Amino acid sequence: MKRACTNPLNRAGHSRPVSPRLALVLALAILAPGCASVGGGDLKAASVARLDGSPLVFSPPKAMDQPTNGAEPNVAVAADGTLWITAVAGSQERPNEMQGAAWLWRSKDNGSSWETLRSPQRDTPLGSVQGTRRPFGSSDADVVASPDGWVYSTDWWNWGSPAVAPVPAVDGLSPNNRYGSYLVEASGDGGQTWTSAPVTTLDSLGGVDRQWLVAGPNGTVGLFYAYFHGVQNAIRSAGDPSYRADALMSIESVWSTDHGATWGNPVTVVPTASNGDYQIAHPRWVGNGTYVMPYGFVDWTQGTDDWHNPSEVRLAVSTDGGASWRSRTVAKVPQGFDNLWAVQGAVDATGRVAVAWAARTDRTMTVFESESTDLGESWSAPVALRSEGLNFLPWVAARGDGEIAVGWYGGIATGDPTKAPKDSPWFAYVAHRPSLNASWGVDKVSLEPVKTGPMCPKGAACASDREELDYLSVAFSADGRLNVAFAKSRDLGGTKAGLVEFARTLG
Repeated sequence: MKRACTNPLNRAGHSRPVSPRLALVLALAILAPGCASVGGGDLKAASVARLDGSPLVFSPPKAMDQPTNGAEPNVAVAADGTLWITAVAGSQERPNEMQGAAWLWRSKDNGSSWETLRSPQRDTPLGSVQGTRRPFGSSDADVVASPDGWVYSTDWWNWGSPAVAPVPAVDGLSPNNRYGSYLVEASGDGGQTWTSAPVTTLDSLGGVDRQWLVAGPNGTVGLFYAYFHGVQNAIRSAGDPSYRADALMSIESVWSTDHGATWGNPVTVVPTASNGDYQIAHPRWVGNGTYVMPYGFVDWTQGTDDWHNPSEVRLAVSTDGGASWRSRTVAKVPQGFDNLWAVQGAVDATGRVAVAWAARTDRTMTVFESESTDLGESWSAPVALRSEGLNFLPWVAARGDGEIAVGWYGGIATGDPTKAPKDSPWFAYVAHRPSLNASWGVDKVSLEPVKTGPMCPKGAACASDREELDYLSVAFSADGRLNVAFAKSRDLGGTKAGLVEFARTLG
């Protein structure tokens, strides 16, 4: 996602703020009637969830073997019960065109023990390995398991300008001319062996960001990403100094039907808008050639602060295997999201789509949840899962007929989380509803805080206090247990750093 006044080509892990908000060009006509309005003082369409459900009991958190920084963990569950966690790894020599560098762990015993399959490479002088990014590499990562037994892992193969050391040409192309691409690794034998292919169909001049994977049956896998139209933006900004240099953004996808060996041409999931930008969320497979992708829309034309401008939660839907897409509005967010990534979703076994988002509600931030049984044509009234204090960066898991879990980071502080008191604790939370008509319960994954003091949930717009990075994740196993991967703050050589931890429900 183009994080509220950001430039995707200036980033060390994520984009950083640039020019102010301005009105732009190209119209977007994907609004839908009948959405709810939540946030601020307008909560008429929302309700507070019944929070008297049975409490979840989690195993003691287990820290990954992680001697260096890493956070933003994604957890996935394979059909045979194997657990996978990936997390960004930051500055290093990889990823390159053959192998990713993001942390990748595997557990074959329900999370009791973990093997490290991928880890950072920082033992060579920067720029000395042909085909590497210099001075940083792994920025975003994802891992998914497919219904046909394969597992896919992606890392941002992020190399090119700016160069800090001369590097020989690779395949006749200068590394300095490549702004970035994505690497997708695939395994059909549970991670024993891997094949890999860089996704080279992307416009290297356009600028890309935040990729997600979705896996369907029969070798089908899709890679979704935020795309910044660099050439068009450069032309406009050169002739108009007031033009926002990263104005045009869309959400694109590329698809493979041979387990990631080859990739097709980009497909537009959400077209460019003249009046705002997007927060891309994780796509999900529904079945029978149907895929959904929640996302957030931030309106630039109302207000001067993109974090607090009126926004919308939306759902993109494809019923033809990802070839074409339409969008529907889930809910309006009058006071803005004020966090990143604010919107996520999941699909249960019946095709019910559950979407959760975190929204600014005056001096608090609330996590809401809403559901649709008709691929976004209509939505249940949003329920507020936790309104006390500040809550942000949600993730969603679903299974069976209406069993839903939503995880997020939250605390008791109010107002601006970056100005929270030094003793203010933050926790990993999970809200759980065991069946369609059951009550929700909200529990802390661990009684030990993941962090104390100020916390920033705004991506690379954060100047500090971002060691948890951008989200935690939750996923159900076939036995009904809920798996949670989150990051905990620690001191690493006098610097705040993230440490990935794992917990699982008991009983």
